[in-house]
Amino acid sequence: LMDDGTHFEVWYVQATAGDTLHVQVQSTEFPPAVHVGRQGSGSVMVEAADPASAMLRFNVLESGTLAVIVRITGPAATGIYTLQVVRAGPPR
Repeated sequence: LMDDGTHFEVWYVQATAGDTLHVQVQSTEFPPAVHVGRQGSGSVMVEAADPASAMLRFNVLESGTLAVIVRITGPAATGIYTLQVVRAGPPR
């Protein structure tokens, strides 16, 4: 549980500086929210919340492990969702 009582799950992604990441969460059972930050930093780089889907697109500035946090919002605090992470490397 987060400090505010919200349930969440964390997924880890290896990223390379110069990559473009597309992160999307979809659920028909709860309004999803997604946050991405550097593993262990406690700070959020980017975040999105949308009742239909949560989608982010951003450029990775530093190589390393990113934490993708899916917040499970709503009264049930449970539900099924899909998480898609697509990485596009820098142009060659």
